[in-house]
Amino acid sequence: LSPAQLESAQNDIEQLELLSHHGNDADVRDDNICWIRETDGTQHRHVKANVQHPYGDGLFHAMKLVRGIGFCLELHNYGTNYLVPQQCQLSRYSQNNGIGYRRHLDTCVDSIYDLGLFTWLRLSDYRSRRVTIILYLNDADWNSGGCLRCFDNDNKFTDIVPTGGTMIVFQSNRIPHAVLPCTRDRFALTCWLS
Repeated sequence: LSPAQLESAQNDIEQLELLSHHGNDADVRDDNICWIRETDGTQHRHVKANVQHPYGDGLFHAMKLVRGIGFCLELHNYGTNYLVPQQCQLSRYSQNNGIGYRRHLDTCVDSIYDLGLFTWLRLSDYRSRRVTIILYLNDADWNSGGCLRCFDNDNKFTDIVPTGGTMIVFQSNRIPHAVLPCTRDRFALTCWLS
């Protein structure tokens, strides 16, 4: 994102009554999230002209960028037939909680025997994730922790600073990662391609 686009998205986030508490796995993650979609605020999904963007043009632009990555990956032969969800997750990690998000994958690799039929079926979207896309909406000079820590097969890791305007793309089922605690509120827009 350009500095102006980043500032616009940040202003839009400030206008939201942001982020219901996650509620799941409080001992594993401490972010608050909300789900947003490009079509929110429209009366009919097929309406193209005069679409209102209730989240603001900056956040709408950020969603379009994130959701467009599937097309770019296919164009450059990084997989095919990606399913792009209608909604993105906007998350805030609070400076006061101090947990971040413990090491995890963004997809479920457990078998039907491990989960049981009902849970296995309920997690169908989660099980099919192939690509994770994260767009950071923090300040461009971010130095307040909250790094994305990505692990390799030898348990070595790389920390990625969540600098505002930076986008991270990785395979959901192959890159274990964690979010480290931060000293200021940290914002990220995430989309998972199946």
